[in-house]
Amino acid sequence: MIEFLYFIGIVVVVPAVLLTQTSWGRNFCLGLPLPSALKQFLGKQEKAYQSKKRAHEQELEKARTLKIQLLSHPQDQTLIKQGAASFPRHSSLFSASELIQVLEIMLPLTSSDPSVRRWVISSSRGSLSGNLYDLCLQLIEQNPDSRGLKSLALEVGRVHYSKNRKDKKPTIYDEQAINNDIAARSR
Repeated sequence: MIEFLYFIGIVVVVPAVLLTQTSWGRNFCLGLPLPSALKQFLGKQEKAYQSKKRAHEQELEKARTLKIQLLSHPQDQTLIKQGAASFPRHSSLFSASELIQVLEIMLPLTSSDPSVRRWVISSSRGSLSGNLYDLCLQLIEQNPDSRGLKSLALEVGRVHYSKNRKDKKPTIYDEQAINNDIAARSR
């Protein structure tokens, strides 16, 4: 009897659970003549999946709305704080120019926020590294006493300069160039 249950578990339940990981598999499994307990399980899996999908779509919609509001009202402090909390999780919402626009608004006030810093640094690893480095330097010109912007510019500069190196590490000359850029902009 135990061998039979083990066989049923391996042959029926495991493939059914694995199939539920894709929409094709869920639709396929729900149409099969399966035991009612398994159909119930698969139905619950489908409901949980749909619920998570709806929650994610609602969160993305809120972030899109917040992005539009922030771009149209760049001085609103509450929008900037909400954006700092929300945007790093939704980087895919931004085109390159929108990312620069949003960061230009947010960075002077949120450059010390760890999640915003991680977002900027991870964004600078791609093709935007030069643009983000230039943005940080421009913001230092506008806010020469901001330590948060200076340290962020240093980190983004390191990523930007090391991008073209074989070992992906900045050299001492790169560090000196970054420090010179920051010092020139903060006078």
